[in-house]
Amino acid sequence: MSDNLDVLSLLFKLLTKALLSHGSKPDDSLLDDCSILPNQVLVPIIELGTQAFGVASPALFMNSLPLQFEYHSQPEFLRYNSKVHTIEGTIPQNHKIDIVRHVSLGRNPSHVRQCTRCYSTSMVKAGARSAATRAWDQRWLRCCPCGGQWQYVTSKS
Repeated sequence: MSDNLDVLSLLFKLLTKALLSHGSKPDDSLLDDCSILPNQVLVPIIELGTQAFGVASPALFMNSLPLQFEYHSQPEFLRYNSKVHTIEGTIPQNHKIDIVRHVSLGRNPSHVRQCTRCYSTSMVKAGARSAATRAWDQRWLRCCPCGGQWQYVTSKS
């Protein structure tokens, strides 16, 4: 098997075969190709939104009032572990995801901005960009998608 597998073209080919055989018995080669696909491709877990941290945490509403906060530290009562169901065949990722661009930032990113409300992270500067990407970045320049303000953070490596 080749090391460079063009996943999009393979998926397009398999979906086209499946669509053409709609209503009739699927071809055995189609079933074989579909059955070996999970062994050829590693699918990362898709996080559909941000994890709830900071002031946006659901744990905020589970505690009795009054709540005491301190600047630049997250209290223990706001720590919340959401129960996310994993999809079979996906691999867990132990790194941070850019909330604006939905790309991996790595395990310990440097020079990122962090939301003061939900603690999501995003790159400060983007790479090669098209006009649509620049417009998207401009939309989230001042605030996070949750509405919180950005603060600039540098990692202590």
